[in-house]
Amino acid sequence: MKKSISQGGLYYLLKSKETRINGILEILFGGGFLVLLMMVFSKIEEDYGFLIFHILLFGLGNLFVSEMVVDLLLGDLKSGRIEFFLLQGISLKNIIRCYPLPIFRLTGIPIFVLFLSGLFALPWKISAMNHIVSFLCMMCFMYLNILFLEIFILKSKHLHLMKNILYFGSFFIIFLASQSSRSLLSFLHSLGLSIYIFIPLLYIIIIVGIGIYTINSYGKIKNSDIISERRLEL
Repeated sequence: MKKSISQGGLYYLLKSKETRINGILEILFGGGFLVLLMMVFSKIEEDYGFLIFHILLFGLGNLFVSEMVVDLLLGDLKSGRIEFFLLQGISLKNIIRCYPLPIFRLTGIPIFVLFLSGLFALPWKISAMNHIVSFLCMMCFMYLNILFLEIFILKSKHLHLMKNILYFGSFFIIFLASQSSRSLLSFLHSLGLSIYIFIPLLYIIIIVGIGIYTINSYGKIKNSDIISERRLEL
């Protein structure tokens, strides 16, 4: 049954028109941004290029995850699919554990392709290991973030509003991070801290923080927390 829940979630996302449209737009945005970075790469510092590249990966990954989590939960709550599984004796905790894998697969593939494209297309002088470590930390964050968003969104009374907040909030994070990137680099240089160390370290701190919240909230969640009428704006 758990496998069917995961496969059903993957099928729903692949058939979702909104997910496909947003996915195509985000891939085009990521590809266009990467081409632009290739055009100006020789004119910028490598540290700055590294930071911008990984901001792009993080921002697009967060957009994919946020959009898919809300789309899947909204669809399953509207259709009564979650309530059906609960009536079959499957706990809400088990359902929550089944959703991250299909979302992670659909999110990870385009992000991984974009990562490899940037890694090999741009003339980096630094070790590829710096990129790989930061990318692996980001992927660990993304998987945990899916669980975090599932629990957080299920507690929300307005899924449609939450979807817009998460979606446009991700764009705001990309904009804010890119605008403050040079200031961040200057600050790190003043501390004698490399950006190649700072990014994985930041991910680890965030992972620990989100992990504590997720584990604590997951332990308290109950089947009775699902009341569709209270969460949907129908």
